[in-house]
Amino acid sequence: MADPRRIQQLLIEIDEGVACRHYHEPRAGIDFTLLAGLGLLTPINTRIPPCEAHGCPLLGQCEHEADFVPDSNPRTPKGNRKFRRAPEGAAVAADAALLNRLASEHRLARLVASALRDGKASIFTLAEALLELDLAQVEREGATDPVVRRRELGAYLRLLEALGWLRFEDDGLTLRALRLPAHLAPPTQPSETA
Repeated sequence: MADPRRIQQLLIEIDEGVACRHYHEPRAGIDFTLLAGLGLLTPINTRIPPCEAHGCPLLGQCEHEADFVPDSNPRTPKGNRKFRRAPEGAAVAADAALLNRLASEHRLARLVASALRDGKASIFTLAEALLELDLAQVEREGATDPVVRRRELGAYLRLLEALGWLRFEDDGLTLRALRLPAHLAPPTQPSETA
């Protein structure tokens, strides 16, 4: 789910506090990688606060709590699990309509618009475009981590659906463009009678 109102409500709830992927993400049903990619959340990757320091409601019940205890195993990955609301997140908390602009600036915007240049595309076409993006990165930089994970692509597509840019059809296998921002829409072809 990527309903703009739910995103706004989550950002209001986070306020100046700490957002934990293990608590907030399942409750809100909103992918934190997407929110970070939109610039709404900033991952805390150093000096990550222990759960009791930010009053996590799951204190004493969360299987991940021990990961954040001071002097816990330094090999346990802790980054990209707790976040703070970014300045753009505060702006969206005040006005959810800003999500349209942020979605059009997201790193997947051109990929999705290109796949929808004929008005519709299958999710397989988008998955292939995402794979090609990853392969290009490997060739260019030697990086092996994907630029964007499929989960983020799925969350981004659901946001675009909620914003009215596209619609899922054929039991979710096909996407139809409804209203892409002008700067992302493919150029119109001159008519043959012109």
